[in-house]
Amino acid sequence: MLCPLLHIPLAACRRVLSRLGDAAVSEIRVDGDHAALLSPHVPCEGETRR
Repeated sequence: MLCPLLHIPLAACRRVLSRLGDAAVSEIRVDGDHAALLSPHVPCEGETRR
């Protein structure tokens, strides 16, 4: 969902957003046709990084 919103090609999503967690929260701001990633992939409580 983040990649299309941020105009990142799906084929590059894992490379560009390499720190995706199994359970993480990303805060975004949407203003019309523009979107900004404010806080990427904040781990949810109890998740451990691999």
